[in-house]
Amino acid sequence: MNIPTWVIYNEETQTGITWHYVTEKIDCGKIISQKVIKIGENTTAFDITREGMRLGIEAFKEFIGKLLDTKIDGKEVQYPIDEPIYKNAILPMDGNLNIDESMDKIVRLLHSFDYRGAEIIPKLRMQYKGKNYCVERYSEKDTVYFDKNIIFNNNVLTIQEGGKEIVLILKQLS
Repeated sequence: MNIPTWVIYNEETQTGITWHYVTEKIDCGKIISQKVIKIGENTTAFDITREGMRLGIEAFKEFIGKLLDTKIDGKEVQYPIDEPIYKNAILPMDGNLNIDESMDKIVRLLHSFDYRGAEIIPKLRMQYKGKNYCVERYSEKDTVYFDKNIIFNNNVLTIQEGGKEIVLILKQLS
């Protein structure tokens, strides 16, 4: 579960979609079709979800005629024993943004939670000066600041570091 979130957070370079036969064991039926999704440094969870839906439909259109006419044998699936199992209730950093982390880690966490407003997973939470907030939205751009600089004004938190700037629109939680 939450595959787009985890593959971005874990810095994976690709993920994908799989159509397979359903068996009693999750994701272990023979594979009918697979397609790859490349993950770039600016890819968000929303981007992966959207591309996964597009590729899933594309793959379905490619095999459905054959599947209806005859049975597709499928390819045996062999998952490594140590392959991670992502569970719905588990989120990177427990869903908490720590602005003391490196800028790269902050950006990666923001991208991994970015479903463009769809409530797929809970919003990122954070604490700042003893108050609790959730991240409503964010933006990022290049900047001339290389040392860490944090500015907070009217529930807008700006983080500048390493030539990057992130602006977080926050909502204070009770």
